[in-house]
Amino acid sequence: NDRAQLLPQLYMNRAVDYTFAPGSSIKPFFIAAALMSGRYNDHSIVNTSPGYIDVQGHIFRDETDLGPIDIATILAVSSNVGMAHVALSLPRSLIWKTLHDFGFGRLAAPGYPGEPTGALLPYKDWRPIRIATMSHGYGLTVTALQLAHAYATLGAFGLERPISFLRENTPPPGRRIMPAALARELLHMMLGVASPHGTAPAAAIPGYIVAGKTGTSW
Repeated sequence: NDRAQLLPQLYMNRAVDYTFAPGSSIKPFFIAAALMSGRYNDHSIVNTSPGYIDVQGHIFRDETDLGPIDIATILAVSSNVGMAHVALSLPRSLIWKTLHDFGFGRLAAPGYPGEPTGALLPYKDWRPIRIATMSHGYGLTVTALQLAHAYATLGAFGLERPISFLRENTPPPGRRIMPAALARELLHMMLGVASPHGTAPAAAIPGYIVAGKTGTSW
């Protein structure tokens, strides 16, 4: 009961109260925007040569020159160059709407005390460098709960259900934010992440189908 020794950080829920840059874990949601634009599918080819892209004087690189690769490979190997090319080809309003619909930049659990929205600036303020930076997970911030909620929506084939801290006997009504067929297409692409040629082969579990996305942040 000694309030003088109270450490506020010990009473915070890090999954809800802290924000961070999501890194490459944001990439599936940019691919979701690409699929919903009608301009791309899992076989669409993006030329990543010569292994880097210059955006307003800033260089974004891949570890090697991957050359022309399809969208599924961009996710599997987490190509920053490929993602930048895709993101820069999309309407800014579509990217913002897709991210916002998946729960970024808004409260994940309205009513939870102290929950931040994370940072998702209005798309009218986006220059090309911000779009390219956001496409691999910087220039925006999220909470762990937002990120988990967004992936849960993908796992439900594009059906978003509200978050509840209470046990419920029946799932609450959902809101469709992505056509089920496109969500299935995206999830199928995400299988490549846990494949031998992806960034997380160790995540593969014998007997299970594993789809996901790696991410590095600091």
